Amino acid sequence: PPADPWALPMLTPTSAEPGSPPRELNALYRTLQAHDDGDLGLGAEGVRFVRAKGRRVLDVDWKHDTLLIDTLHATVLLDGEHLTPDRAALRRVLTDGVRRLVVVAHGDGGHLDLGPLVACGLYTPVERDLASGAPLERGCRAGVSCKRARDHDAVLLCRDIKAGSVVLVACKAGSIIDPAFPSSTNVVVGFLDGYAATVVAPPGNASASPVITHGLYAMAGHTPLARVRSYLDDVSGRGRVHYRILGTPGPADTATGDDTPHHGGGVTVHHVDPPEDGERHFALRVSDETALRPGVDSAYGRRHLVLPEGLAPDAVRLVPDWTPRAADLDSHRTDLERMRLMYGQLTGALVSSPARRRALELGERLAGLRHRHEASRLTAVRRLAGGAAHGLVTHPGGQEATRQLLDAWGEGVAETLELLLVQQDPADLLTSAMWPQDERLGQEGCEVCGRRMRVLTYRDLLGSTGCLRHDCPHCGSRRVTPDRTDSCVTFRLVPGPDPALEINPETDHGSCHVVWQATFKNSATAFPVRRTRLGNTPERLPLPVPDDLTDQLHTVKAVVVSGSQMWSWRTRWRAR
Repeated sequence: PPADPWALPMLTPTSAEPGSPPRELNALYRTLQAHDDGDLGLGAEGVRFVRAKGRRVLDVDWKHDTLLIDTLHATVLLDGEHLTPDRAALRRVLTDGVRRLVVVAHGDGGHLDLGPLVACGLYTPVERDLASGAPLERGCRAGVSCKRARDHDAVLLCRDIKAGSVVLVACKAGSIIDPAFPSSTNVVVGFLDGYAATVVAPPGNASASPVITHGLYAMAGHTPLARVRSYLDDVSGRGRVHYRILGTPGPADTATGDDTPHHGGGVTVHHVDPPEDGERHFALRVSDETALRPGVDSAYGRRHLVLPEGLAPDAVRLVPDWTPRAADLDSHRTDLERMRLMYGQLTGALVSSPARRRALELGERLAGLRHRHEASRLTAVRRLAGGAAHGLVTHPGGQEATRQLLDAWGEGVAETLELLLVQQDPADLLTSAMWPQDERLGQEGCEVCGRRMRVLTYRDLLGSTGCLRHDCPHCGSRRVTPDRTDSCVTFRLVPGPDPALEINPETDHGSCHVVWQATFKNSATAFPVRRTRLGNTPERLPLPVPDDLTDQLHTVKAVVVSGSQMWSWRTRWRAR
């Protein structure tokens, strides 16, 4: 036997002379390439190699038992304890030896992202094209460079990682050969060509939420690999991903085991009977407090149910899966795009404001409100996918919290407009960062002179939201309204000894914020911009007339803010 107990015979062929094409792929690689599902049936050379490796794996006194590296959720657990994932510590653990290695990371079939390290699947001295046998100009080179790592110190070859068995939750980690990039870099071959006797990995794309990762760690200890594979098949990818067991599992790894729950990572993995109807289901807590959303608080397949520690399976019910209505999802997307556009318009206008300190304060407030609103909308989408919109579970306080957030956003926008309306035309402000798409002569008449108005359609860069701008070429009135909305706001001037601006809002949110200003030509009296809040009832806002009023055309500007929508109106009028 070799002096070094780890010095197992490598099956990877090497070229006899530099630059010569590699020999035919070895027996192990040929069987891997030809294999599609289940356990491998190896050739004679591969069987001898893996059996020798399996005996050594059983005899080794492992320094560590289980290592979980989850770069998707920034978690590294070594024998149940959190490990600081710095490069030196991680390299030391991987080269010291671990009985079972579990990796949840991004991958491309040839490499794994381990955070501070890159696991390279190179199994020849120089990466070669499998079709032609020629070295790749920008490929990996053992001991020199890796195309997925910034520097050589961040590279660790898969065949140098001392792990008895490996579980990989990474895209294409179980693909023996990538038809698009057939090269001599493959993580499965790298692990099996090194120290690992068995690898569990998916041939296609894989996904794992935090709760699936916790459940995986709960099963990663001494659970047979057949059980681990069944669990990943069941809950990862909702039955659309089929994991492979590559290599030669020992008797303990092929055993089915019992159905006792597995505990660890703050969750419990329960074994349940598959539903009789064969449809996809997910778990909802039997309570009106909150939903167990798939991929967040729970995971459910046909045979496994992952729940938070202390929650029994009888505390949840299984609900058939569905796809949320496209119209509901589109409303959330449109609302997000409108708010992002509004934020860009206002912050762009604040840059040119002479009141620099006040503009900075308003910009910071709008940024905070925008981030809170985006988080709220994303939560609403998750609740929609979890069944809230279908009446399966309620979320007390959710609608009220959303209403309060939209009201706070409207108030912040109104305060910003109070600063900007002095020097900004509201129509120009509401159409900034947008582009005109078409122009036509509208059918409705102007509110002041009754003439037909010119209508321009504006869209943002992505075409996801827009507005309509009505310009009267006769009296100079301008009106901007959002498109794709059921809300409506109308403006009207009320003449007389006490002139007023009448606003009739009919909005979805039940309230709105109004900012308005009247400017009078050749008047020594300056009237400030005013701001108020209205309900869904018509209101008359006073327009104070100065004593030295001249017989000229004067200007009235107004903007109505309701949620993520804005309406504006500007007109000319004679007060006498």
